Amino acid sequence: MSKLPEDPKRIVQLLERACKDHDLARYVLTESKALYVDAYSDYGIDYYTLSLEVPFELFNEIEGEVENLQAFLTPKAEKFTKDCSDGRITNVSISLDLEAPLDWRSSANPKAVSASDAERIWKQGYFRLFISHESVHREKISTLKTSLAKRFVDGFVAHRDIQPSLEWQKEISLALASCHAIVAIHTDNFCNSVWCMQEVGWGLGRGVLVQPIKVDIDPKGFLASTQALIGSLDSDASIRELRDHLISTFFRNHQTRRQMLEPLILSFEHTIHEQAFKEVVELLEKAPDLPGEVLRRLQASSKKKESFPKELELRINALLARHNVSLSQSAPMDEYDPFAD
Repeated sequence: MSKLPEDPKRIVQLLERACKDHDLARYVLTESKALYVDAYSDYGIDYYTLSLEVPFELFNEIEGEVENLQAFLTPKAEKFTKDCSDGRITNVSISLDLEAPLDWRSSANPKAVSASDAERIWKQGYFRLFISHESVHREKISTLKTSLAKRFVDGFVAHRDIQPSLEWQKEISLALASCHAIVAIHTDNFCNSVWCMQEVGWGLGRGVLVQPIKVDIDPKGFLASTQALIGSLDSDASIRELRDHLISTFFRNHQTRRQMLEPLILSFEHTIHEQAFKEVVELLEKAPDLPGEVLRRLQASSKKKESFPKELELRINALLARHNVSLSQSAPMDEYDPFAD
């Protein structure tokens, strides 16, 4: 019989491989500090809880799903260790790591962003997207920003000269330190721009998602290994297509899915367009885990809309059934429709 690994990271690695279809569980395992705790002995075998301690920002994101995650991971850990001769895992717990930095993706001395600064820079409830671009394309980037806002994505666009003023430098650094993701628009001279490359480097250093967009050139440096989206800024239609690809990318990526969820639901609640309904439902159907309150809002909103497609209603009901969620009431909507392109 094999022995329980002295380093619990080995068990975490096995769990990661077993959770290939559960992005949230895999994300927690990747970012956690693992410990064996609460040991007791019975007939010469020690029984442990595998404690997964996660940083504050991550714990805050997953707090409503902790019990489900623990229930999902525990039987897998039990299975992996049931034949160990000296020790076995009987429980998996997820808790807050009180010693981790408040922003675990940042450096040892991260730039602090006050709540008042964040509220001034970003729209509340929106996905925070820093758009790194050449200033020569500012008009087209402004069109992209407007289009993203219709999907509750707030794009930060720094219109600047070659040498920004000190005030602009401060605003840019605050936005970089508080965004959920960065999109790098690779037009002809993007990689020759000192400021664009510094923005990309800042994002990579923070560990946030930096998504390159190939408009004219391929990404270089550390971004060269990242799969770029192919995009165009030539027309309103191509900009809308790029916007939709970005939203889908952010929701599929484990780093940004949680931040993208609220904008998706807000989009659903505030639109009257059938195609927009379908886009949101299709994305949610691909998610391995969804909070119950989000699904209840989705169904409640669909019931308030006139002539809502029966097919989509059935798909929403299937989503609730899949996640064992019952219907509850939600607050009334307003009449604003941001989807009117």
